[in-house]
Amino acid sequence: NTDGGFGLDLNAEERFSRSISFVGDLRGDGTIAVNYGGGAGAGSAGILYLLFFKPCDFNQESGFNHWSGGNTLYSNWTHSTQTVSDSLTFEQCTFKAFETDAAYVTYNFNDGRCICKDPNAVLTVSTELSTAYTNQCHSGVVLSTEGTALNNEHILVYPNPTNSTLVVRTEQTKFTQGDKIELLSISGRKLYSSPIYSTDTPIDMLHYPQGAYLIVITLDGKSKAFKILKQ
Repeated sequence: NTDGGFGLDLNAEERFSRSISFVGDLRGDGTIAVNYGGGAGAGSAGILYLLFFKPCDFNQESGFNHWSGGNTLYSNWTHSTQTVSDSLTFEQCTFKAFETDAAYVTYNFNDGRCICKDPNAVLTVSTELSTAYTNQCHSGVVLSTEGTALNNEHILVYPNPTNSTLVVRTEQTKFTQGDKIELLSISGRKLYSSPIYSTDTPIDMLHYPQGAYLIVITLDGKSKAFKILKQ
């Protein structure tokens, strides 16, 4: 019922997962949809579950830290009484982050506390041996692996969604050797890379499968990621 972070209400008569069928990227956002069916026997009513799975990373901050401030989107921890209302495994805690679209997660492996925060939270040293994580599947995540993020106002990625050619346009007119565009899968695997030589750089998306991708643009040592959809 709860393995994998799920909170399903199952009973033996459903014969959960007696039949399984792969649907694919039904939502077009990089999630994998799978049908799980069952039934009590020939001619009997059954139940069909459509479950969505999404590959994702939770980047751990070094040392013992927690996220403070900001808005709390989920918490099983009561600070005033120093108690956990419903201890969660780390896997279940990450699922809470998916449910609430939390940017940051604090988890404590000693007592199972799980606190999900929005992007306004700040990293603070933990005296209670908690561990802080960044949710790379958060809808507003910025991939910035080579410096600080670029300003969105100077970059245009269009059309989005696209079914053929994608264009990256920048107001910048002078380029360096390190300026580039990278196309990544939603799980972070590099699919294509090209230097930036001009204000407009076309990317041929025609032969890529339908679904969600990331375009990472690097200019002057600063990077910014844009989520795009291929139709």
